[in-house]
Amino acid sequence: SANIPGYTGKVHFTATHPTNSNIPSTTPSPDSEMNRILRQEMKVDCFRHQAPMSRIVTTVKPYNPFRKEKKTLEY
Repeated sequence: SANIPGYTGKVHFTATHPTNSNIPSTTPSPDSEMNRILRQEMKVDCFRHQAPMSRIVTTVKPYNPFRKEKKTLEY
């Protein structure tokens, strides 16, 4: 399609021109630029992943389900 750079996918077998070839390309919105800037600024160590959720141990029921012994089923 003309509006997807590098895309060489399927076009209807009776088509004589690419899909949406008469639609002009769009420019990125100001919101997408702001999101890109915010993502770059938030790449600081204080927001990074600290530990997996499975390390959390709670002292109320059902306790930590990852530490339970496995029960074997008999048929």
